[in-house]
Amino acid sequence: MTMALNRRILILPATIILLFLGIPNFCYSSSLLQNIEQDVLQNVRSVLMDSSGHEFSIRWEYSFEGDYWSGDGTLQILGHDYLRLILPYQEILIQKSVIMTRFQETDQVIIDYFDRHNTSNFFSLLLGEFAGYSIIELDSNPDFTVNLRLLNETLVGFEELEMSINQNTWLPLFITAKAGEDIKVTIKIIETRELLNVDDLKNTTLRGGEIIDLRE
Repeated sequence: MTMALNRRILILPATIILLFLGIPNFCYSSSLLQNIEQDVLQNVRSVLMDSSGHEFSIRWEYSFEGDYWSGDGTLQILGHDYLRLILPYQEILIQKSVIMTRFQETDQVIIDYFDRHNTSNFFSLLLGEFAGYSIIELDSNPDFTVNLRLLNETLVGFEELEMSINQNTWLPLFITAKAGEDIKVTIKIIETRELLNVDDLKNTTLRGGEIIDLRE
């Protein structure tokens, strides 16, 4: 059952009411509807930003102007400030306001400032920055998943997001970001486990044959 989120009144099935509000009331004003949207995204954000951290086995898919790449990797997230993505061709490390990218083929490491409020950066989304996005479709399934479609209300960044969420844990099963017909990035979660090397994520650095520091 797919619902377009009407800004005036929405008739919600009982399962969705119990899921999000826990009260048997079937009609909601636009202000209550906005609260539902905020609660959904806040739940996802809170779980992703858990202070104990997560490690995910993932499938990363990327297409840009006809070029396509897909491969398996590892994603580590610790709170709001630390992220590490390890793919066969590239490694990305975010530590607070710094982002480092290592390219396997050239053995180069590029260092730059990281702006978590930049909605055109996919890693900002993985660190829970959904500001500017509004839910326009919500689909609750019998297999305890919730599918969301979100539109960007600003003129900057990805135009549309699609997410599938585990209804029991609020952890994403996949996130897809689209910009026009040319750019599409998808991360699919294959396995979730506890993050064990917390100190390594906080203190490690990426090394390469050439270091390019764009902060200078």
